[in-house]
Amino acid sequence: MRIGKEWRKKRTISRVWLILEAVIAAGVLTVWISLFFRRGPGGFLSSPGIKSLRYYTVLSNLAAGAASLCCVLSWLRRSRAKRACGADAKAAERGEQQSGLPGSACFCKEEADISRAALRFRFVGAVMALTTFMTVALFFLPLYGWSRLYAGENFWFHLVFPLLSMTGFFLIPGAMRTSAGEASSGTPSSDPLRFSMKETLLPILPVLLYGACYSINILINGKGTWPKSNDWYGFLHWGWGIGWCIFSGIILATWLAGMLMRAAYHKILAKTR
Repeated sequence: MRIGKEWRKKRTISRVWLILEAVIAAGVLTVWISLFFRRGPGGFLSSPGIKSLRYYTVLSNLAAGAASLCCVLSWLRRSRAKRACGADAKAAERGEQQSGLPGSACFCKEEADISRAALRFRFVGAVMALTTFMTVALFFLPLYGWSRLYAGENFWFHLVFPLLSMTGFFLIPGAMRTSAGEASSGTPSSDPLRFSMKETLLPILPVLLYGACYSINILINGKGTWPKSNDWYGFLHWGWGIGWCIFSGIILATWLAGMLMRAAYHKILAKTR
């Protein structure tokens, strides 16, 4: 009875997680398309058209949406393969012809319902979303105020989607199924749902790439003046020295956010085992 009850609970959480991930992926794309085709100037710290992609806020939300989509597709693919694998096993017992679905045999031995690559991508997307949320709340909000930072598309990109992305990430331990062997070992190499310390460095890579592109654009084209400044976040308002200090702080904050997400995620994971 207990096993059946736990299985039904996990199935319910899986359905909620799938719906949430689909909402995140579709919602982020919908809001970005609305911003992309908007006529006239964009809102505060946002621009229509291709220029919308110069903001880390937009890029982080698109990454989070893409990660959610990858997880859904991975889950659907593995679920289909596992069903085919189960059907093949039953057919073999009856001496009937197997389905022959490519890769179905190897999926029978997979440890989790989503691939490791999709899980890593989902972690990076969640940390990017958390970094966006915290940067806006702690750095920009005192400078520019609620009405400018949480209006229009910013309401979705600065608040709603980051919170939904973090929520979806924390639902993964309760939504995914693993075999008893992997669940009991508790090491990243054998447990497909755990993250190693090295993997907390992965979310830093997008920040480094963005910071490099941001700086190179200013070095080549100049800082410019508002509202056409290439320093649209105002990091260089106090000079390059302070700008690099701010950028270093964001890198450190991103790593700490990854550590925080990992610690909270592992606590939730331990409670589901």
